[in-house]
Amino acid sequence: MLSSKPTDVPAMYAYASSWAGWIQAHSDDWAAIAELARVKA
Repeated sequence: MLSSKPTDVPAMYAYASSWAGWIQAHSDDWAAIAELARVKA
């Protein structure tokens, strides 16, 4: 993260948004719920 540039922000946002969406879609799966802490970080 320290070496990322302002031009990297849209890609990082898209990645985090899709990851959070995957967790929401699989909210009945405990493995997906465990990923939530990693997305928030």
